[in-house]
Formats: sequence, structure tokens, C-alpha cells
Amino acid sequence: MGVVGLVSVVALEAMGSAAIMPVAATALDGLFLYGFLFGGPLAISLLGMVAAGQWSDQRGPMRAVWVGTTCFVGGLLVASIAGSVWWLLLGRLATGLGSGMIGVALYATVGRVYPASLHSRVFAAFAAAWMLPALVGPAVAGLVSGLLGWRWAILVPAALALPACAALVRVPSAAVALRETGRSKPPSRRMLWALGASVGAVVLHLVGQAGLGDAAAAGVSIGLALCAAAAMGLLYVSARRLLPTGSLVAKRGLPAAIALSGLSQGAFFAAEAFLPLLLHREKAASVGVAGVLLSAGAVTWSAGAFVRARMHSKVSVPQMLRCGFALLGAGIALSSLVLIPSAPVMIAVLGWAIAGAGMGLVSPTLSVVTLALAPTGTQGHVGASLRLSAALATTSTLAFSGATFALLLHVNVAGAYATSLGLAALLALTGGVVAGRVEGAARC
Repeated sequence: MGVVGLVSVVALEAMGSAAIMPVAATALDGLFLYGFLFGGPLAISLLGMVAAGQWSDQRGPMRAVWVGTTCFVGGLLVASIAGSVWWLLLGRLATGLGSGMIGVALYATVGRVYPASLHSRVFAAFAAAWMLPALVGPAVAGLVSGLLGWRWAILVPAALALPACAALVRVPSAAVALRETGRSKPPSRRMLWALGASVGAVVLHLVGQAGLGDAAAAGVSIGLALCAAAAMGLLYVSARRLLPTGSLVAKRGLPAAIALSGLSQGAFFAAEAFLPLLLHREKAASVGVAGVLLSAGAVTWSAGAFVRARMHSKVSVPQMLRCGFALLGAGIALSSLVLIPSAPVMIAVLGWAIAGAGMGLVSPTLSVVTLALAPTGTQGHVGASLRLSAALATTSTLAFSGATFALLLHVNVAGAYATSLGLAALLALTGGVVAGRVEGAARC
């Protein structure tokens, strides 16, 4: 009850924020930081993921849960009273740090406390925990935003986080089990590399929002380009140190599964960041309509996870992953058709429902496979790597998408959106090609 409740609260915040962020950014004159409002929290979550993975393997997950929940709630409070887009961003960063810690700690709990035979069902329950937030989250956010303002909509998850976290107070056995079986001791340098990755991602976002390639200031543009190159280099080096060897080239086995986590999450969430903005600004759709799109994707994600749990013994891992990535790519492509002026908004909703179904097949499959391939006593480390890959890919994709979006927005609006959504579709296509490299757990 505790872990599912906490997953639901994190899901409620994610769904609600995605729905109201276009309104909040517009109200605070912060569209120039729109990509960073999504990518920034992911960048800072890298620190939380590494810290939570280390604590979970050495001392149990409860410390990460408590600290993560504090950051999560505190960030929501700061965002709700933001007087400028920079304070909104600060609150989003704190919330991202907390959600990163919570996610890894719960993943480690599943790996160490639940038997392997229940992993598929537990991860299906995690996916199902998104069902209610997916159905009511965007709608509640839209309703509260319309009646009381977007600031009150941000506070709804904060009010529910503490009761959900309190349920875990009665689960001390989880921490004991982790302390007794934990053997890995991730070196403290991992925190330094996580800091490097966060700094690199933040710099890349800020450089992108500053407007690379500004012809009116060639010297400034050259300096920004050099900063972007340095940030990308720092991200690359940090990723090599943080992820299992071979992850960046999708080496067969566990490294390929880690890489696919980044490709799938990067494709889905990069597209999800821009679709509500597209509907709100270009189609004059309300927050509620954008919420319907987000709800459709989350509901089909849960449905796909349920189907995957029922078919896991009948379909091989590569087949399941290829099918999921095919649906993800097709859904993003279909949603992009809403850029056609005469296209109805429901095309985007239908496309996003298809993309969500693809994620429902891919995400739990990768979670189960990585646990099956993880050496004993390293579930926290592997769980952190799985989420680190997703965060690194997503924040890098959002940084590039945000930069190109800001650059093209005043030149070609349709081209700005098409570039961002096209990059997400390309990541999904790449994932389908790499899916065959996941071996060693044929029918997890």
C-alpha cells in the first residue's frame, strides 16, 4: 500500500504538471525556459537517483524515501508561490530531485523484498498506480486551475504525499532486508559524476535557451557553442562512469536494456513536453483538452503493462520490445499530424494513446529484465542505472529540442514543433532496432 500510494502521488504530480505547465509558463512570461522546466528537474534528479541507489544498497531505502519526499513536497510549495519563472524552475528542480530519489528507492525495495516470481506483478501494479492519476490528474489540475488558478493545482499532490509516505513507516522489514543482503558499496565518486552529469545537462539547457547561433552576436554564439560542446562532453564522460560498461553503445545483455530505457523514456517524455503546448497555443485547446491527451497516454500505458504481465511467458523479450517501440514511434508520428491546420485535436489524443500502449509494453519489460540480469546485491545500483539512463536521455533530448524550438519558434512555428517531435520519433525507431540486443533473460 505504501509503495503503490507513493507511486500514485508522483504520478499525480507528473500528470498535473504536464497539463498546467503551458499555463504557468505563459503566465510568468517563461516560454523561453519551457524546455528547461521539464528537462531541468530530470537533470537534477540524477543526483537523487545516485544517492538513493547508494543508500538503498548500503543502508536500506527508507532514508531515500524520507529525504526524497521532503524535497518533493518542498519543491511543490516553492513552485506554488513562485513570483517569476525562475522561482517556478527552482521548485521544479527540488521536486525532480525528490522524485528521482523516491523512484530508485522503491525499485530497490521490489528487488530485495519481493521474490522474483512477483516482480512482473509488482511492476504491473506500479503501472496500474498511474491509472487513477491518469484519469483524474489532468482533469483535476485543469478544474482547480480554472477555478482557483494554476498555483493551487500544484499543491494537490503535496497534500497527498505525506499520507502516502506515512504508510511506509510500518514497513521496517524492507530496510532490514536490504541491510542484511546488501553487499555492493558504490564508490563515493559516483556522486561526483552524478553532479557532473547534472551540471552538464543544466548548462546544455541554459545554452540552448540563450539562443545558439544568434547571427546578431557572432562572438557570443561562438562562446555558447563552445559551452554546449563542453557540456555535451561532460555528459558523455559522466554517463560512461555512471552507467554499466557498454550502455552507451547498447552492448548485448544488461547494457542494451539500460540503453533502451533511455531511448524509450527520452522519446516519450520529450514528445509529451511539447504536445500540450502545441494544443494550447496553436489549437487554442484548454487545459482540460491537453489533460485528456495525457490521460489517454497514461491509461493505455497501464493497459499495456497489464497485457505485458499476462503475456510475459508467451512472448520473447526482443519481440515484446520491438512491438512496444513500434507502437511508440507510430503514436508519436500520428500525434504530429495535428500540426496540419485542418487536423482535429483527437488525432493527437489517438496517437498519444497508441504511444502510451507502447510504453506499457517496453517499460515493465525493461524493469524485469534488468532485475533478472543484475548481480545479487546490486539491485539499487542497477535500478539507479536504469533511471539514470532514462533521465540522461530525456534531459539531453529536451535540451536539444528546447534549443531548436526556441530558435525556430519565431521563424517557423510548425517547423519548431515538427523538429522536436521528429527527434522523439527517431529515438523510438532507434529503440526498435536495438531491441534485439537484449538477451540473457529470454522470457522475463
